[in-house]
Amino acid sequence: MQWFNFWEPSHISHGMLFAMLLTVLVLVILHQRYLSGRHDGYFLALELGAGQRVARIRCLHLRSAAGAYEIHFDKNVEMVFASILPPKLFIKWQTISIYHSLLNEQIPFPKVVSLNVIQA
Repeated sequence: MQWFNFWEPSHISHGMLFAMLLTVLVLVILHQRYLSGRHDGYFLALELGAGQRVARIRCLHLRSAAGAYEIHFDKNVEMVFASILPPKLFIKWQTISIYHSLLNEQIPFPKVVSLNVIQA
């Protein structure tokens, strides 16, 4: 008994073949987006909330070792505003300064951070 013969015509309809190829394509794209969302290195994150409900929002990707950065601020965050559509976090923090000691450069803190829908 033979299970599959490559030379005989297939019994799979064209619509089913198209649906399977489309499903595989969507899965590959989602997997690539998942992998591209993962970053090596460190992140500067804001912790928003109090008590049991705290959300950590990644604000800045630090590409070098954590010890290469000097972070100073005089006051806490002045204003934080979240929008749902599009999901973004607006941050007003004038007193923060981030300095990369190895590259001898000042790194700006972002004023707008993209969020996912759950974080917003």
